[in-house]
Amino acid sequence: MIITPYRNSIFSGKSGGSFHLPSALHEWNYQNATDIGTTVTNPDTGTIGGLPMANPDAASEPTLQSDGIVYDGVSEYIKNDVVDFRNSDTSGVLHTYFYFDGTTGIVFSAYQDASNYLILNIVGGDLPQFLVKISGTNYILRGSNTISIGWNCISVVQNDIVAKLYINGVVETMYSIDTTAGAWFNIINTISFNLAHLPITNYYAQKIKYVSYCPYVDSATAISEQNEIINAL
Repeated sequence: MIITPYRNSIFSGKSGGSFHLPSALHEWNYQNATDIGTTVTNPDTGTIGGLPMANPDAASEPTLQSDGIVYDGVSEYIKNDVVDFRNSDTSGVLHTYFYFDGTTGIVFSAYQDASNYLILNIVGGDLPQFLVKISGTNYILRGSNTISIGWNCISVVQNDIVAKLYINGVVETMYSIDTTAGAWFNIINTISFNLAHLPITNYYAQKIKYVSYCPYVDSATAISEQNEIINAL
């Protein structure tokens, strides 16, 4: 089954200004990004905030466009360097909103080292998966649905018991391969949070509008947040 995006419009800023999700602790919205010289900076507008993302050098500079930040899949990405990002969290919701063009690769990564990280990526052409690597072992969580070409909102939702993927307002029926159901940011010591890149390998050619991190309340709240993002952007 293919989960189709609610909207495929390239237009943004429905209300005429930049969108803010009130429940977001950390939030990176392309509408607030700037491109100065050879640096694209995306500020953190969450209620905690304080973790802006930017490309570390000129070679990794993505392109800020009117409908998102575009990454070339070769060298471009943005990141923040952090100490133990959300390291005490055993639950939470990470929302992403991006344009899928049929290319596989990394949407985001929380990276400790080559043996320990969390990623949301697209595999097999059109299948989202949440992958956790712990001490060199992969634990993979996948849903039963693919995504279609166009704008997609994919959220990784961890309720302190099991992680699930929510795709365009639909809670996935999950199946797993070597899964550790309760894995979340508490299991790694994150030193960088990256968009369109995993530091050891793998860039992703894509356009990203929005990423945010929210506390987990319940499934209905996570769906409501996802729909708010879709309707606003």
